[in-house]
Amino acid sequence: MLSAIFEQFVQESPISVMARGLMERVFAPEIMDKLFETHAKVQYQQDLLFSS
Repeated sequence: MLSAIFEQFVQESPISVMARGLMERVFAPEIMDKLFETHAKVQYQQDLLFSS
C-alpha cells in the first residue's frame, strides 16, 4: 500500500517517480561493487567499498 505522499507524486509527476526507481535499480550498491570488481585493474577494495 502506498502512502498518501507517494501517491501524490505518482499522480502529479509519474516520470520522475519512474526515473528515480530506475536510478535506484541501476546504481544499486551490489551492482556497482560487482562492476568495479569486474573491471578494476590496479585499484582494490579494502574497508571502503566503491559504492560507498
